[in-house]
Amino acid sequence: MNKGFTLIELLVVVLIIGILAAVALPQYQKAVEKSRLAEAQLLLSEMEKGANLWVMQNGMLSSSLDITDQMDIEFDLAEEEGTTPTLYCAPSGVCAYALSDGNVVVEMRKRSGMSGPPDYSLFSNYDSDTGSRERGYQSCGVDISNFGLESLGYESSGEC
Repeated sequence: MNKGFTLIELLVVVLIIGILAAVALPQYQKAVEKSRLAEAQLLLSEMEKGANLWVMQNGMLSSSLDITDQMDIEFDLAEEEGTTPTLYCAPSGVCAYALSDGNVVVEMRKRSGMSGPPDYSLFSNYDSDTGSRERGYQSCGVDISNFGLESLGYESSGEC
């Protein structure tokens, strides 16, 4: 009596594993992107708080709002050389910058790197007349339109 598996049995096992991988991989990628988006949202929220605190303490916006010094945010960000405006990036690929008008932007650059457009960006625009903020997002290389950002107060500003 021969012990072992026939070629057909092995092919069936390989086929089943292939089908499971084909179903599981997109779900895994979506979960990873959602966690990156959550990190970007947290950073944007911290930057909004920092910019608002700067305005409350100083009564006006600085002409050069520095993320690391003036905004006092609790993220491990390193300055990227040669970028305008200056990007501050975390090892995870989340980058941020602030504009002098109180607007703050967070970009995900995990896939695209430092050159070219970001994967997507979240932004918060400051309205000096009302003192309120308006949040939005823009998908560039990664579609985040089905992640429920609208229910969190973000408006889509289209594609890059």
